[in-house]
Amino acid sequence: MRDINGYVFIVNIGFQQIFGRKSTLPFVGYEALATNGINPYINEDEARLGALEFEHRHNTQKTSVGILEMKLAEHPEENGYFKDKESLIVVLDYGFEKVFIGPSARNGQLIGSLPGAHLTINGFNAFNTINGLSAYEGADYLVREITPRLQARIATFGLRFIQ
Repeated sequence: MRDINGYVFIVNIGFQQIFGRKSTLPFVGYEALATNGINPYINEDEARLGALEFEHRHNTQKTSVGILEMKLAEHPEENGYFKDKESLIVVLDYGFEKVFIGPSARNGQLIGSLPGAHLTINGFNAFNTINGLSAYEGADYLVREITPRLQARIATFGLRFIQ
C-alpha cells in the first residue's frame, strides 16, 4: 500500500490536467501526475512555483493549487483493503502512464465502453456510496471490467483546492 500526500496544481486549458513534481524532464519544474509516478510536490511553495512556471511557458493563468491525499493499492490483491472506504478511484496502468478514473461524468461521457470517466472530465468525482451501491462495489466493478486487458488498482482520492 502506498500513501501519496502532497501538493499539486491543476491546469484548465480546454481540458484539465493534474501536475506534480518532475521526474525526468530537464529544465522544467513540473510534470503530469499521470507520467511522473504519481509524485506530488512536497510543499505548497514548490507547487505554486510549478504553476507559475507553467503559466509563463504556456501563456495561461488557469491554474489552481490543491492538496492531494491518496492511498493506492500497489498490487491488485490489496484492493480488498478499500471495502469499507469512501471516495475511491481506479488507477489504470496504461504503459508508462497512469489513468485516474472515477464514476461516469454527468454528461454521460465514458472511457470507451468502461463504466467510468477520467477524473479530469467528471470534475474530480470519486466513487462514493449511492443508491445502495458502495463506493467499493463501483470501483471494483470497474477494475473487473479493465483487468482482463490491463492492470488496474483501487485508491482513495482526496483533492482540496487551496487557491
